[in-house]
Amino acid sequence: MDSFVFQTKDLSAEFNRVVLQQTRLAREQLQPLTSKQLDGIHEARKCFKRLRACYRLLKSADNVTFRQGNQFFRDLSARLSVLRDTEVMSQTLLSLRAGNHGLVAIVVFDQLERQLALQQLEAITEAMTQSQLVSDQLGQFLRRYKQAEQPTLDADVLLRALVKSYTVARRSWQQARHSADDLAESLFKRRASYYDVWLTKRWHRIAP
Repeated sequence: MDSFVFQTKDLSAEFNRVVLQQTRLAREQLQPLTSKQLDGIHEARKCFKRLRACYRLLKSADNVTFRQGNQFFRDLSARLSVLRDTEVMSQTLLSLRAGNHGLVAIVVFDQLERQLALQQLEAITEAMTQSQLVSDQLGQFLRRYKQAEQPTLDADVLLRALVKSYTVARRSWQQARHSADDLAESLFKRRASYYDVWLTKRWHRIAP
């Protein structure tokens, strides 16, 4: 993970290094997949989260590049979500069965589990197909990125991103603080982690 942290004061060079590094890593994770070993999909989606975080740094200075990069990796991640969606449904069903206490007939859970088992097989097939397509798109992205003009990032841009992250995190905290809604609290935690913590660590690493 240290290689994901900006390590020098040349922010533009570090931004480009991380983008290329995480894109290559995501592609490597998707290439050796088999129907019985799909962990690479989860690892690739983590790379996409890091790449989206990188592009968010550009939002205040180059909104067009931010939107293009953010949407590209968000869409790729969504294409690989089918397997995760099925796993979540399976875990939810197991939790409901454990806490059922006779409120719902066991036969209902048995039927749902059989249906999910069938969906799981379909999800694996779909995940394998999408993984190959996503891998191809990552290869095209790498070729275009190397040929295109590289995004630039300086301390002023990073500082504006930090200020924005703090504002968003604080606003989310205020919403969660005055609400009994678990979703609001979850939103605060996610945003605080995604914006504030991520950026602050990088600022400390490059600050004089």
